[in-house]
Parts: sequence; C-alpha cells; structure tokens
Amino acid sequence: MPRRRDKDKTDPDRPPRVRTRSGCQTCRARKIKCDEAKPVCRRCSEKGFRCHTGIALKWEEDFLSRGLAFGRSGTNARASISGPRRSSQSSRGLKGAAEGDGGGALQVHWCPLPVIESHSFIHTDTKTFCETAAVRDLHETQNAAARHASPTSSDDSAEWEDAPGDDLVDAEPLPLVPIRSNRVSESCSFTIHPSILQSLAPFPQLGNAKNAQLLEYYLQALCPLTTSGLSSDSPFRSLILPFSITQSSNVLQSVLALAACHRSKSDRSWNAPAMRLKAGVLRDLRSRLAAQDSTQVALDPEVLITMMLMCLYEIVNNCDRRWVIHLRGARDVIRLRRQLLPGPISGDAGQEPVAAFAERFFAFQDIMGRTACGEAPLFGTEYWESDSAVDAWMGCSPALARILCAITELSRLKQREPKSEQFVLRAAAVENELLRLRQTASYADPLLEKSAELKRLGAEVYLHCALYDASPSTALVASYVKEILQGVAAFLAQGTAAGLTWPLFVAAVELDPINDELWTDSTTGRSVYGRPLVLRAIDVMASSTMANIHKTRSVVSKVWQARDLDQIEPSSTSSGSRSPGRQRRNDWETFVAPFCDSMSLA
Repeated sequence: MPRRRDKDKTDPDRPPRVRTRSGCQTCRARKIKCDEAKPVCRRCSEKGFRCHTGIALKWEEDFLSRGLAFGRSGTNARASISGPRRSSQSSRGLKGAAEGDGGGALQVHWCPLPVIESHSFIHTDTKTFCETAAVRDLHETQNAAARHASPTSSDDSAEWEDAPGDDLVDAEPLPLVPIRSNRVSESCSFTIHPSILQSLAPFPQLGNAKNAQLLEYYLQALCPLTTSGLSSDSPFRSLILPFSITQSSNVLQSVLALAACHRSKSDRSWNAPAMRLKAGVLRDLRSRLAAQDSTQVALDPEVLITMMLMCLYEIVNNCDRRWVIHLRGARDVIRLRRQLLPGPISGDAGQEPVAAFAERFFAFQDIMGRTACGEAPLFGTEYWESDSAVDAWMGCSPALARILCAITELSRLKQREPKSEQFVLRAAAVENELLRLRQTASYADPLLEKSAELKRLGAEVYLHCALYDASPSTALVASYVKEILQGVAAFLAQGTAAGLTWPLFVAAVELDPINDELWTDSTTGRSVYGRPLVLRAIDVMASSTMANIHKTRSVVSKVWQARDLDQIEPSSTSSGSRSPGRQRRNDWETFVAPFCDSMSLA
C-alpha cells in the first residue's frame, strides 16, 4: 500500500528547503538534521558523540572508484547514464586515433615523473626578481666606480666593515692539562648524534664534563671532516690539539668553542656554551693585542692559531663578514712575522709546523673564496710553492692553489686590459701549467687523489669562464661539469663528502639551464639531471663538512634563478650588446660574482 504524503510537504506555496553546509560532520554521516548549536549540537550532546564542524574535502576519484556519484552529478539519471558512455566513447576514439593508420594519427607519450625529495625545492617570488636586479645594478655601479678611481694597492683594495662587537657573558678560563703522548690514536670512528648522554673523554683531567664532551666531539667528529682521504691524518688533530693541551689555554678554549658551535647546528642547547666560550677567547685575544707590542704578537704562534679557530668558528656559524675580519687581521700578523723571520723559524722547533699550518689555512681560505667573487687576493702567489704533492687538509696541491691565485689576478687584469699582450701571454702560460699539472699524494690514498683531480677540473672550468669568456653552453665547460658531477656522485656513493665544496660549487653555477640532463644511470636506467644531483649533494654535505654549506646552497640557488630569469629577458651583458666605452662582462662576472661576497669555499 503506498505511503500517504502529508499535505504541508506537497504544498506548492511552501518555500523550498535549503540544505546548509555548516552542520557537524557526525550528523551528516548519520544523515539527520543538525540544529548547528555551538559548541556541541543537541543530537551529539544527547548521544555523547564528538561534534566536529570542520570541512571535509571530497575527491571525485574516490567516489568514482567506489561506483558512486560525486556531488550532484547523480541527480539527473540521463546525465549519470550518458556521462560514462561518452567518456568511454571518447577514450575509444582516442585509442583508435592513436592506433589508426596514416601519418596524421595521434601519438600519446607519457613523460616519466621525476623523483621529488625534501631538498629539491627552490622558492622563487617577487623578492627574487627585485634582488637579482638590485645585485646586478650594484655590481655594475661598483665596476664603473673602480674603473674611474685612482689605482691603489691590490692588497688594500677591498675594505670590510667591522662586525658588531660580541656583548656576551664572560667564560671561565680552562686549566692547562699535560698531555701524555704527542700522537693521538688514529683508530677513531664517530657518528654525529644530536645528544651524547655520557662522555668517554680521552682527557679526563679536564674536570668539567661538558668540556670533556666537547673535546671528544672535536677529536672524533670534527677532525675527520677536515680531510678528504681515508688514511690521511688531520692537522687539526695532529698539530692543533697537542698544542692546545700542552701550551695554550686560550687555544684549548677556542677548540671547545668551535666544537660547541658545530654541535649547536644539530642541538640548539649548545648555542649558549659556544657563545660563552667564544666571548672568553675574544676577550683574551683583545687584551693580548692591546698589552703586547706588534713584535711579540707576530712571533707568538698562539695568536695565529686563535685567529684561525675563530675564523673557522664564524664560517661554521653564519659565514658572514666576520670571518673576513679574522682573515685580514691574520694577513697583517703574517706579513710582520715574515719580515721578522725571513729564514727558517728559530727557537722551539715544535711550534714551527703549527704556525706554518695557520699561514696556509688563511692563504687557502682567501684564494678559494676570491675565486667566486673575483676580488683582489689578500695572499698572493708568493705564499705558494710549485709543489704537486696533495695536502691532506686542502684536498689539492699547493701548485694548484698557486694557479688559482694566478687565474684570479689575471681575471682582474682582463677587466682593465682585455687584449693586452701581457694578459694573453700570462693566460696561455697559466693554462699550460694547469694542463701539465699532475697531483700525487705522498701516501696511497685514492680518495684524496680523486678529490684533488675534481679541484683541478674545477680550475679548468674557472679558467675558461673567467679568462676566455666561456659559458655553460660551451662544449668544453659542459664536459668538465659532467665529469665533476660524476665524481661527486661517486663520492656520495662511498659515503664521504669532505673537500667537495669548491668543485661542486663551480660545477653547479656553470650548469646549462637549457640542457640539464647529464647521463643515464646504468643501474636504474633513469636519466641523471644536474640540478637535482647538486641539491642532493648539498643536502648530504650539510652534516658531513666543516664548511657552511647552507650559504653555498643559497648562492647556487640565486645563480640558477638569475640564469632562468635571463632566459626570459636576456640582459645586455649576457646577450653580447654593450654600451660605448664599457667592456662586456663574461658569464662568471655576470651570474656568479655578484652573489659571492664574503663566501668561504675551502
């Protein structure tokens, strides 16, 4: 028997019911009317249900996979019947067109989806456009001012602003502790962990448990990150650590400050100890520089070592202009020291290797950073000898560092005299010297030799881009970039990334934005692209190097963004046009140098 309808429900004068969307999700699931009371509706309150009034997102694919109509698409029976039929007919028509005969058949090609990881995103917004244009204009203004300025000494051409003082709390001095042996055990394997609950310090005489943990962290975690080889000993362990334990409490405090700074990158609770230790070191260094005369300061290797560790502290921390202040101060100390000691260093022979390593540290930091920005080097070629033996800490030979210094100086000469006979002859001589260079390790260490070869390939890219106006589209540059990135991928496969910052940077900034596909992986059969490989390498290096890899990623990202924007609107310098009386800048000066101010790449 048919159910009797109420008259009021069939009344044509009755207003239509409006279905609200603000009811709770529980009543919608039970398919009953909700009174929309807040914070809990009446029906949920009576039944003891949880009243949730959030928005539930629905996806058409989920409904279609269950055979249900999505939204109001099922209200019209004719539409619900004809819709799938039309879609099936269209799919059959597409398939028939793809499989049909004749040259006009439609071909469907499915593109492979790239692997997207957490480190693969480079954000671009309106700030990027404004920043790129501002940096480019500022660089052109500085170059124009430098061309019209009077010639000055190359050593004093770059002046840096003083960093703000460190208003930090005082740190208690550390006691001197005698060392039992000058040779530290080489069988040290350490895994970086954000929190070490109990320390097994090799020097329990320190007394302070936190200081013992930091000293152990420096010995087992930081020292292995300073060399590229597996069997090479780090000078930070074989030279700096014995000197700090036996002869200098301030150097020991600097060692602990550096360890706390690096450890604070993964555990923020070490920020305060790192700042306190740094404050104590700087307070003692300033008092010594104010009380002693310049001769005593220059002859004391403790001053140089303290400056070196503080310089490395600033590089690990933020890599801003502060590390350059230590670099410039050390340059003045080293100059005076060489004037006072022109021959072999007299006195305690045990201090001479420590001071020599500090000099090499500052000279190498200077030349590797200046290759990016192209400014005048603070340490010239006179600080380097033509020795092809690979240095364990540098990851290359002094001969290669000397060549890099010469290339930087020639790039500055090219800006002033691009077609002079002196520039042409010196550039050809440096190129031949780089081609003939064969770097060898004094002890058989294949990883160290491979790291030195990657740096040599990076020098090839740098030479052709800075001196011969090569670009990423140049065939020779593209082949060197591919070879460097293949070597970087091999290092990452072996679980090491120390010493790869500079060659990875050079290859990254000279990647061709148009042709990013480098090679096909023989194992997976997938194409390997340059930019994802660089981002993955930077992500791995963030926790396995002493360099500030975050600033390296920031600069590389800005260079990529500038190249991408140049593809949309080519600049006058990159397109080849130039205004009268102005020398056209090359690719390195246009896209790389403007973003590399105060950058450490050693």
